[in-house]
Amino acid sequence: MSQKLLENNYLHTTKVSKAMQARESITLFFRSIEKNFNPIYIDSFISNITIDRKTINVSLNQIRDVPVDFWMKVAILYKQQSSKTYRSMVSFNINVCDMLRSELNHQSLVHLWFANLLKYSNMPRTCPWKAGSYHWHNLRPEPDSIPKFISTGLYRVDAKFYLKASKNDLYTNMTIIFETHRK
Repeated sequence: MSQKLLENNYLHTTKVSKAMQARESITLFFRSIEKNFNPIYIDSFISNITIDRKTINVSLNQIRDVPVDFWMKVAILYKQQSSKTYRSMVSFNINVCDMLRSELNHQSLVHLWFANLLKYSNMPRTCPWKAGSYHWHNLRPEPDSIPKFISTGLYRVDAKFYLKASKNDLYTNMTIIFETHRK
């Protein structure tokens, strides 16, 4: 093949690939948020979904310093339209303070998701967390944080922050329901 033909073939393939990626993008719409908290540590925990359903806002007021590491237990579940139950896709249990100490320089999906949380918040970047007001404004997933294998459908994320060194004391518990659509 001639060099020109190879270049044209490459350009065509690149354009088709980019067009496919653009066509395959996922849009996420939040449906509901349920939450609770431990009044020993928090006196206010508020959340809302924006009108376009593409972002959420969360704020909490921590009334005392938390001298031990935070842990986060997350389960992500999927429900097909025809199903009545959610199926577990992935779950993990991580030391949030260890993750903050590692400067989120790893490329795992969990680190990417956590970096996304940090991007839209004033949450502490070090431990221990001091008493204060913390917020997550216009929190949304970044396009590169949504895995390509995600199907359209209904999802549930159960996220529990707890204090493992304090007999697994609950800090917050949140369940977020969202749906995904392909563009």
